[in-house]
Amino acid sequence: MKKFLALTLTILLVMSALPCVVMASTYGNLTYSLSNNQVTITGFVPDGSTELVIPDTIEGYPVTSIDSYSLAGCECTSITLPSSLTNIGEAAFYDCSNLTSIEIPDSVITIGEGAFEDCVNLESVTIGNSVTTIGGGAFYGCEILESVTIGNSVTDIGGYAFYGCGILRSIIIPNSVITIGEGAFSDCDCLESVTIGNSVTTIDENAFLACASLKSIIIPNSVITIGTYAFSGSGLESVTIGSGITNINDGAFEFCNNITDVYYCGSETQWGEISIGSYNDYITNDESIHYNAPMPYYDSGYFSSELDSTFKEGIIAFTSQFTQYTDCDASEIESFGMYIYKPGVTGDDRTQLSSEDGFDLADNEGWIYSFVTEIDSSDFNNPIYAMPYIVISGETHFGCIITAKVNGTKEICDISEKPSFLE
Repeated sequence: MKKFLALTLTILLVMSALPCVVMASTYGNLTYSLSNNQVTITGFVPDGSTELVIPDTIEGYPVTSIDSYSLAGCECTSITLPSSLTNIGEAAFYDCSNLTSIEIPDSVITIGEGAFEDCVNLESVTIGNSVTTIGGGAFYGCEILESVTIGNSVTDIGGYAFYGCGILRSIIIPNSVITIGEGAFSDCDCLESVTIGNSVTTIDENAFLACASLKSIIIPNSVITIGTYAFSGSGLESVTIGSGITNINDGAFEFCNNITDVYYCGSETQWGEISIGSYNDYITNDESIHYNAPMPYYDSGYFSSELDSTFKEGIIAFTSQFTQYTDCDASEIESFGMYIYKPGVTGDDRTQLSSEDGFDLADNEGWIYSFVTEIDSSDFNNPIYAMPYIVISGETHFGCIITAKVNGTKEICDISEKPSFLE
């Protein structure tokens, strides 16, 4: 795709140098066209500025589209998109190598193919809640992209949309998504946590190929097909597969030699009816398969030290994100953990819950998950992602606290304010 876009861009640049080209209207350093009372941004003239603000209106008409390749190669570090925008064209921001973050407003419906390809300094992306399609290769090769928020109207994540986003650590795929395209998250080396929404029906080929840091995955009941090499070469140790699956294609879990547990939410008979292709030996070992496993459900978001919640029977998977919003000295923190407890339980008693209390703890002493170990202050500047699990018997009311281990001692570590990305 990269070579294709580069070649097309070259052709367009050559064509722009030819005579008899109709000049577009200008607004500041932007060029634009007007059609049906709507403005399309068609290009820009570099002026040395590090900021580019695209207005909501030009000459009283709404700016609704950014044309293909129109801002490719822009050297600005900051680009602000208008709330009137509905379409971002193919390769519109291709090779904007200085761009560090982008917020796509709720008005946008479509992000074109390669829209932000090779924006090599892009660190943060927020995709608005009206976007339905993330085009193929939209964020291809954004090497230091580490934070992505996908809006709740996206139905299709295109092929290789986030290919090679090498330091992306966590992604939440919302319930609106139906298809995770070919190679969508392949070669995301640091991807540790993936939440797949419960409307996804297809995980296409190579979708999570070579995601070496991915240790576990929950494939919801909605998924029908797992494509060829979808998780091949990943670091998976545990796989939960929903009962709706009918096809696991060749090599979907090839080279996943760390898998020790496969939790299947259907019966052994149903498992036998699934079409499982070749080179999937690591998920077909009878000793590793657990039949009739419950399908986890999620509570995603912010925890305070005294949060009480009620949850139904099953497995709850907390998808949590924490940064430096604590009252602990970051340089002294050795590891993080989380306790759970029943309301009214205090002190050391919080570590003594058992299955009789409605919990099956993942570890002893109430530790549900160790977020990080042996971290230092530089690590602490980056988000810390975790997905702890609790098995609940019946309806259970409980609270949780976040803790930090400092100099060998466990200390309560309150989050002093709600991080903006969880609002």
